[in-house]
Amino acid sequence: MQAPSDDPHGLRPRGRVSSVLKLGWLWTNWWIAWLLGLRASSRNGIVLYDRYHADLLVDPRRYRYGGPLCLARLASRCMPQPDLVIFLDAPVEILLSRKQEVAKVTLETSRGAYLALATHNPRIRIIDASQPLQHVVGSVVNLIERDRQDPPIPR
Repeated sequence: MQAPSDDPHGLRPRGRVSSVLKLGWLWTNWWIAWLLGLRASSRNGIVLYDRYHADLLVDPRRYRYGGPLCLARLASRCMPQPDLVIFLDAPVEILLSRKQEVAKVTLETSRGAYLALATHNPRIRIIDASQPLQHVVGSVVNLIERDRQDPPIPR
């Protein structure tokens, strides 16, 4: 049996009701984590994640979400927001050479959705991940240091 991350689009979306219930569970879980520790941790340092709640808006199928997207958008807006989101972007061919967990067309769609989301969200910054690893890491570190010195949006 494959692990869920091996084939994120392999299962059908949940039904409307179970999707809304799952969204409510995720929303509650995020708030509990925020209130019981993440808020304090974020004040004392940097908290890193490889995904955050807006991913559901970009790729609902990955999360098997079959409910209304307007409800998912509302839930996302009502969750604690990260100070900074770094989107590591590269041409689809480069991304496919690194990971083949989703089809090319899905990757093109998701990449386009993330880029569109970045145009409307000042917290999202794009880093060119087609560069050599050292350059990408240096760009990310510089971006985090600049953001910590001069955050774009008050906490």
